Order: sequence, then C-alpha cells, then structure tokens
Amino acid sequence: MTPEEYRDEVTVMITPEQPEHRDPRGGFTGEQTFWLHTFGMDKFDRPEIEMRGVPGVYVGAAGGYINTWAFHSIERCRIKADENLMDESGPFPIVFTTTPVVDPWYSERGLKALRIEAVGAIFHCAHEHHEEETVH
Repeated sequence: MTPEEYRDEVTVMITPEQPEHRDPRGGFTGEQTFWLHTFGMDKFDRPEIEMRGVPGVYVGAAGGYINTWAFHSIERCRIKADENLMDESGPFPIVFTTTPVVDPWYSERGLKALRIEAVGAIFHCAHEHHEEETVH
C-alpha cells in the first residue's frame, strides 16, 4: 500500500473539544484544543488512533503524526496498547506512548481505539557529567 492509497481509505478527523471557544468573527481562539482521530482503520483490522487536547497551533503536526503511525500500523506492524513509539524525523527524537481508549463514540460504532500521547523528548548531551541520553 502506498501513502496515497492509505489516504484514500483512512481519514483524520479534527473536532474542536470546546466549541464555546469559537471566535465570534470566525475561527477559534488560542485556548481551543482539538480531538484528532483516524476513521477507517477498521478496514485493515486495526484500532483507530487518536490524540486529545491538541492546541490549535499543533493540529497540523499532530495530524502528521497520526497519519505516520496509522500508515506504519497498517503497512509494517500493528501498534499495540502500552507501547512506546519513537519519532526520529525531527531535530530530536520524540517519545510517544499508546493507551487503549474507552469512549462511547468508538464503542457505539463497533470500533477500537488507541490514544497516542507525546511523553518526552530525548536530548543528547555532550557534557562531561552526562554519559547517557536523557529523556525529558
């Protein structure tokens, strides 16, 4: 499967978590956070993947991570609950963890889901007092 074929089958949905933060002139205020989740992973016998509480300025990046992990789950290996994932594509690796989601939105549709949360970043330190990688 190519990334293009994946995008034809799986959609990333973006939903505001607090609609009351809508700006009267249109759009959302800076306090707005979003719920991002896939829809269509069940076609591949995989759980949907979500992120909650994503600030508006990070929606694009979060959507990119969701697409990356969803495609990885379909094409390479199934992502499981309580698993640590690492993204090394940026200037420093970011560590994510997965947890199972219990939410009526999924269960009413007969779907399973995993929540992905960023839990740390790995900074390599060249200082003489730090001999190992540090997770922050």
